[in-house]
Amino acid sequence: MNIREQAWRIFSRELNASSLDQEGNADLKIPSYIITPLGSMVNRVLISGKLTMKENSGSEIRPAWKLKVLDPFGNFFLTINEEYQPEASADLLDVQIDDYITVVGKVKMNKFEDGGTFINIRPERIIKVTEEEYREWMLDAAKCMWSRFIKMDNIVKSSIIDHEDSFDRNTLSNIKDDNHKEPESKGIIMALQHYGATPFDSCVRSIQKVFRILLPNEKIDLGVPIDIDDDIDETSESSEKSEFHNNDSNIEDTLLEIITEVGDEIRGASIENIIRSAGTKGINEGKVEEIINLLSDKGLIYEPSLGYIRRIV
Repeated sequence: MNIREQAWRIFSRELNASSLDQEGNADLKIPSYIITPLGSMVNRVLISGKLTMKENSGSEIRPAWKLKVLDPFGNFFLTINEEYQPEASADLLDVQIDDYITVVGKVKMNKFEDGGTFINIRPERIIKVTEEEYREWMLDAAKCMWSRFIKMDNIVKSSIIDHEDSFDRNTLSNIKDDNHKEPESKGIIMALQHYGATPFDSCVRSIQKVFRILLPNEKIDLGVPIDIDDDIDETSESSEKSEFHNNDSNIEDTLLEIITEVGDEIRGASIENIIRSAGTKGINEGKVEEIINLLSDKGLIYEPSLGYIRRIV
């Protein structure tokens, strides 16, 4: 009997940064997986956010829907074909733009010739939820993200992984004996070999952002570098820069230049370095993340690994 794959609670940033997959075999009923930078072997997800796009790219008789769902870090991209996903298609009747929704679905990776990837979710069910239920999902997803990071960090610190060579059964057994389930260990090893270790600051910054959204009246500081927008003095110089700041098209061009300047050919530019460089030009962290999402939607950039951005040339 086949065991139904778990639905991972995962943020858009981690899912969209994935560029490694393991193909299954439909005839042998072996599922396919996307391996994320934190080592999750994802076949199904449970995601939540605000519905920002609902577009029928098919016909009235045979609708084919394209959806975008916004979480704290960007968009999930979903497609629904009524013929193959009748329940999800029926669920769409109950949701409109700007509704908060929760989606359970399967993931699929599309690959481009330049090495970029695009992750698509094919919903099984869509449920309209309240903002409070969405906030509960954010907290659950943050807890799950932190748990995955700690497991990966423990394996890195165990010094039993050689990032240059592929893992073998002996290595996998050693990790399994160290209180890790085999599928978890396999995914983490594959992620370490493909992406390298996820930077501590990148993970903690994401957790910090979620907490600041959930607790807006509290000063949340988890020890990561101070936010750029907290560090900008209200001087005449910054006021002059704010006029430039308000022109999004200029900011897009500037961030593309920054990504090229501060990045390298292997991993690209770290988000921390992009934010730091943008801050010197009067662009705060919130605006940087907003424009990064826009550039990603336009297909001008992608995340080759968690916390890093590269231009698509």
